[in-house]
Amino acid sequence: MQPSQQPPMGAPYYGPQPAPAGPTMPIDISRKLVFIVVALGVLLMWIGALGLNSFGITDPGALRAFLALAYTGAAVAVFGCVLGALGAPRATDFQRLGLLILAGFFLMAASIWT
Repeated sequence: MQPSQQPPMGAPYYGPQPAPAGPTMPIDISRKLVFIVVALGVLLMWIGALGLNSFGITDPGALRAFLALAYTGAAVAVFGCVLGALGAPRATDFQRLGLLILAGFFLMAASIWT
């Protein structure tokens, strides 16, 4: 192996260059996206609660299906609230606090069905 050679006098030496970083795209979570995710979760919770409470179903399989739908809706709503609270760069502190409190209410609502 040969020792590295110096560039000739007067020529600029730049040395080893780092690899260029790939394109980065900042994630901007809008209020509309947070609203849509939370609304979808509330809709799923409402359909699950409607099926659990109003049809008089005695089949255990159907009860479990409606319960799973309600739990899935609660999970989607909590995910939307936490996404908005932690991922939205333009949200104020009070908006973040409100979304985290709303996530707690969705968790409490999910615990009612157990």
